[in-house]
Amino acid sequence: MSTTTKYPCKEYACRIQGCLVKNDYNQDRCVQYVKALEQCCRQMQQDGVADAQEACGSIWRRWEREAKQAAAAARQSRQPE
Repeated sequence: MSTTTKYPCKEYACRIQGCLVKNDYNQDRCVQYVKALEQCCRQMQQDGVADAQEACGSIWRRWEREAKQAAAAARQSRQPE
């Protein structure tokens, strides 16, 4: 089994690291790589690919955190004052 198959989004994570190093850690110059990783992770999540956890774990946790924050904000905006 190849590394790409076992960790399908790892190559995108590596591209982000390379871009950051090349651009003195200026995140604005690496946005396209982050978006590509997020797209890969979203696809792996939809497909239920557990092996994507290595490269996608932090993104999935961020999405979960953002969803919880959005839900809490929605609940709070519906509460009568």
